[in-house]
Order: sequence, then C-alpha cells, then structure tokens
Amino acid sequence: MNESNRSRISDPSFGSTATKADQMAASVGGGLSSMAGTLRHNVPVQGVLGDVAENVARSLERGGQYLQSEGLTGLAADVGRIVRRHPVETVLACIGLGYFVAKATSRR
Repeated sequence: MNESNRSRISDPSFGSTATKADQMAASVGGGLSSMAGTLRHNVPVQGVLGDVAENVARSLERGGQYLQSEGLTGLAADVGRIVRRHPVETVLACIGLGYFVAKATSRR
C-alpha cells in the first residue's frame, strides 16, 4: 500500500463517509423491504400475475435485507470477490453493458 492510500484510509473523514454510505444503504434496504410488502398487499395472490408479483417481492425483500445487513462496504467487498473469481466474465459483462448503454443513449 502506498503512502497516499495509507493517509486516505487513516483520514477520519474516510471512516465517517463509509459509515454514512452504509447508513444510507440500510435506509434504501428498508425501503426495498417496505416496497415488497406493499407489492404483496396490492397485487392479486392467485394466477400468473400473483406468482410474478410474489417472486419480485421476494427478490426485493432479499435485496433489502442484504443492503441492511451488509451496507455498501459489504457490497463492494462482494463485488471485488466476484471480479477476482471471474475476471473474464466480468470484462465481458461490462462490455455488454457498455454496448447496451451506448445503444440506448445514441440518437440514431
């Protein structure tokens, strides 16, 4: 680790910024969980639409719980692990994402 990184990490504002980001992520996670409950309450329980709504609500709830428990710090660590484990797939996914963003934002 070079001197610049050491001084940045030891800076007290770095820790407070990470803490604030984690608090904001927990708040967003709570909102996602709340949205899952609202979706379950307002969509029919039976049929195809009910099944789809339940799957979406379950995914929102899991995502919300993850953000509440891990925060952005945990999310960044998990993304780092995935990138280290699957570097080629990560590069291909980024290229694909860049292509679709470029297509969506082009004026042709």
